[in-house]
Amino acid sequence: MKGILALLLGLSLSGAASATLFNLHANLAPPNQNGSDPTRIVDPQGLVPSSSIGSFDAVLDTDNNVLTNIVMTVDGMTQTDLRGFGPNGTPFHIHLPNAGPGTFGFNVIDLVFGAPAGAFSFTPTGFTFQRDSLSILEADQGTIAGLGLHPGDASIVAALLSGDAFVLVHSTKNIFTNVNHPPQFPDGFPFAELRGDIAHDVPLPPSLLLLMTGLLGLLRLSR
Repeated sequence: MKGILALLLGLSLSGAASATLFNLHANLAPPNQNGSDPTRIVDPQGLVPSSSIGSFDAVLDTDNNVLTNIVMTVDGMTQTDLRGFGPNGTPFHIHLPNAGPGTFGFNVIDLVFGAPAGAFSFTPTGFTFQRDSLSILEADQGTIAGLGLHPGDASIVAALLSGDAFVLVHSTKNIFTNVNHPPQFPDGFPFAELRGDIAHDVPLPPSLLLLMTGLLGLLRLSR
């Protein structure tokens, strides 16, 4: 009995390796003034002076090219602190480090574009943003499409799973001193108060979790 159960369990776990759902997570903290990751890059302009913190979670469905179960929670930024920024005039995005890991990059996925009414829930000290799903295809990303800011449908999933993509929250606060930026942008660009590199793991599909629960029950009965 134990040998059969071990075989079935092994098969179920091997099926998880081919899962097309990935849990994404990022812890949000102040970046360098130039929007880069202070744990990887030293910026002579220093860190953004903020005590704000937050977290980002979502599930990446690579079969359907969507993010689902998106939740961002931030403490230390109120509604008026959020800066409408970028092609769609929205306050936070997933960026890709175009110049290498830890750097700020222009390529983006807009987390807020097309969000339903009620996606934001504000408190006196912060906010929560939730939406059920978001297409990551270029055609569904508003004015980002056609501006060269989307890396293409064929490469976006790999970028999100690279460990180098990051969430950036843009702020209206007067705390930005960056002067080393492309000449077409104003001082303070990219006005990023929070940044978090995106990590991922592979969740077990519900059918496999149910199978494993049943296997454990059978194992107890066999004792």
